[in-house]
Amino acid sequence: MKESQNSGLSTEELFKNGVGITYSDFTILNTTYSNLRREKISLKTDLGKSVTLQLPIIASPMDTVTNAKVCIAMALEGGIGALHYNYKTDDGRVDIDAQIAEIEKVKRYQSGMIEEPITVSPEFTIAQAIERGDKYKESGLIIKTFPVTENGESNGKLVGLLRKQDYRRGENTELKVRERMLTLDELVFEKEPMTLKKANEVLWNKRINYLPVVDRKGHLKYLVTQTDVEKNAQYPFATKDEKNRLRVLFAVETWPDRALERLEKGFEAGADGVIIDTSQGFTRYEGDMIKYVHKNYPGKLLIGGNISTKEAVRFLEEKVDAYRCGQGSGSLRSNFSMCRM
Repeated sequence: MKESQNSGLSTEELFKNGVGITYSDFTILNTTYSNLRREKISLKTDLGKSVTLQLPIIASPMDTVTNAKVCIAMALEGGIGALHYNYKTDDGRVDIDAQIAEIEKVKRYQSGMIEEPITVSPEFTIAQAIERGDKYKESGLIIKTFPVTENGESNGKLVGLLRKQDYRRGENTELKVRERMLTLDELVFEKEPMTLKKANEVLWNKRINYLPVVDRKGHLKYLVTQTDVEKNAQYPFATKDEKNRLRVLFAVETWPDRALERLEKGFEAGADGVIIDTSQGFTRYEGDMIKYVHKNYPGKLLIGGNISTKEAVRFLEEKVDAYRCGQGSGSLRSNFSMCRM
């Protein structure tokens, strides 16, 4: 073997040895003098389509690992997660809506100004409000405070706020929401236009935890919460979209009869990008799915794969924003290196 000019072996020499190695089989040597200050080091990575990671790590769409909870944890730390598509009903049928519900959990977890918050009607019973909060719980946290609108819809006319201190679980749950809620006369709310900075100031100055924002006709537009303000401060490097929501990816198969419905519902739920999840990405089926995403969702991040040859790279390099490099059998194929185009 040709001797390296520096101590040890170069990367090229190391991986041309023809011997399988793991991380414990070698040590990275400091053969080059560094004059770079630690605070100047940046791991910021542009995946494409305005999706930027402060921590260049992606949780792969593995059905035993990557659920909404993992995607939230990844995004909070500056990475991102991809939700798998292998959700099934109790009787074993494909469950697309379960994957979409996971996307919604991630997008609702943290937001500067929450669009379409979970709302209740004044004619709901307390029991119905509790049931709705349990149904839409986020990352294991049950929703306990609800804006109240005339028709119970998230864009309805605001008439009050039902706070967690206004009721008790298991007691007097037959009461109507209107009997326990704060009315508009008692409630602090603001009208559009409203910036996040100004909303935060209102929360602080009024010593409140929830601030509904309405349009000029009194219809609910946003909900700003003290919890989200605290999350933003706690996780300054979180991977967020233009609406201050955590970003998330989701996986689709190459079978159009399922994938097309998944794509429509996934992007409608707010997903930021899609991974075409197949063990062999150098196929007509992959190419057809890529063309469909380009045509129907041109502004969304598209990651292809899996591939492991230079021929396959040439096939994908002009078609996707990034690709999954590495193939294997079973769950091994889900562990991948992401290559930015």
